[in-house]
Amino acid sequence: MAKRMETGVDRISSLPDNVREEILMLLPLRDAAKASLLSTKWRNLWANIPCLVFDRSFCPMVRVCQHQDAAIGKLMLNLCTVLFLHRGPLREFSLSLPLLRSFPDHIERILVFLQEKQIDGLTITLESQYRFPCFPSYKIECYQLPRRVFSSFSRLKTLRLCCCEIKTSPVSFDGFRMLTVLELRNVIFSDGYSSTPWSFKCPLLSALTLDDCGGLFEEPDIVIEAPKLSNFRFVGKFSSLHLKHTPLLKTAILNKQFPPTEHKKDGPSKVLQIWGGLAAVESLSVSGHFYQYLARGNQAIDLSPLEMVTHMTLDELWFSGRICMWSALYMIMKAPNLQRLTISTKKKLKQMSDTSTSAALGPSSELDNGRFRDMIVRAFGYRMGQLKRVEVKRVDGAKPEMNYIRWLLNSSPVLAKMEIQLSPELSAAEKMLILTALNGFERISAKARIIIT
Repeated sequence: MAKRMETGVDRISSLPDNVREEILMLLPLRDAAKASLLSTKWRNLWANIPCLVFDRSFCPMVRVCQHQDAAIGKLMLNLCTVLFLHRGPLREFSLSLPLLRSFPDHIERILVFLQEKQIDGLTITLESQYRFPCFPSYKIECYQLPRRVFSSFSRLKTLRLCCCEIKTSPVSFDGFRMLTVLELRNVIFSDGYSSTPWSFKCPLLSALTLDDCGGLFEEPDIVIEAPKLSNFRFVGKFSSLHLKHTPLLKTAILNKQFPPTEHKKDGPSKVLQIWGGLAAVESLSVSGHFYQYLARGNQAIDLSPLEMVTHMTLDELWFSGRICMWSALYMIMKAPNLQRLTISTKKKLKQMSDTSTSAALGPSSELDNGRFRDMIVRAFGYRMGQLKRVEVKRVDGAKPEMNYIRWLLNSSPVLAKMEIQLSPELSAAEKMLILTALNGFERISAKARIIIT
């Protein structure tokens, strides 16, 4: 019979100090402070944790209401109390309280306090419940980041900003000599963004995220010169994106978006500025209008192969569009060592037609029938000697989709597995027709298995 567990033993107080600190770091700040009631050994232990996170869990009572000013005053009182009671080193500080966006003086006091702490990581997220797109026709109220962030916090290793405005000329991050992670989401640059490219020159930067960033009315020019950069994610609008010195870039996610009033003409040189920085990329993901951007710029040049790419993701691919299909075939055939291919289709109702897309991109963007036929002829005899796994999502049985699947089966001699996810809108009869067609497709690989979900 098992021995009865002893009662009255304070086991949690006997835990080592580092274990108790790890437990507190996993809790919201309010709960970590309440842990002081457990025992004398837990009392005020929260004041030593190296990471402070002020988010909605810290002030659940604050709401946009009639007494907003009083609520903000109470919030700042509690926040300042925590900061003054904190002792020991502070490595990470996160301020994720969107309500403070309308009170810049309070944020200013917090930043002044942090200057003496020599923190390694700073996060300022002032995102409201409703996300806003960049390049609006009107100025959006957002918190204007003070210039001291670029001087007083020059030793930061991680910087994450969301829904802020940076007022500087030129826009440059070359002052962050120790920065390794930079994430900018819905950040607006002003004062000089149109005349001078945004310059990212961080010698130790390994991960860069630019998500829906821009100026107020124009597309930006972006120059990235980061010799240690290994992970790059870009979503949004840009006039030109120059990957100038990225020899270690392994993962790239590119989602090009055009504004509705796009009228500029991208030449081959601008596409080459992006493509030239992808020489070392192993995982490449593209979506949005990147297909049109590539087709428009690749009229007079033959881009170098993507020798190192082993995993490629083609998201939001419209099989019925010549421009999308041309670009998709081009990228696949430029990756001779491709081992895994993931394709996500886009519904026709949500995708612009070739005519409207060409009108938005300008006359030079039109893909002539000769170029399209030439690509089809080249693809007919092409062999993907390393491709082992293919995943196609949201298939509805349209003829272009089925022809593309047939081509993949006929061009992949070592293919082992193809997963096909059918559209949930299909009826049972439509699904049976697709299954019948797939069973009749010839497979060049004897080991190829087709899995339908």
